[in-house]
Amino acid sequence: FPVTIPADTLNPGFKFVPVIVNGVRFDVPVGKLVQVPQSVASVLANSDYIAPKLTVETFDNVKMP
Repeated sequence: FPVTIPADTLNPGFKFVPVIVNGVRFDVPVGKLVQVPQSVASVLANSDYIAPKLTVETFDNVKMP
């Protein structure tokens, strides 16, 4: 699933957001469109790191450049 985590103005030094799913750590880069597993996209959507309106179901319609 393609996701982009926008830069955080309160934490400008953050280069990635760590997401741990079933003991596996995924370091998702900030400010870049990247492919992640559905489970990681779900965690990011539920934690408001990505736009709340973009649910996992809508990711199917997003095309990677």
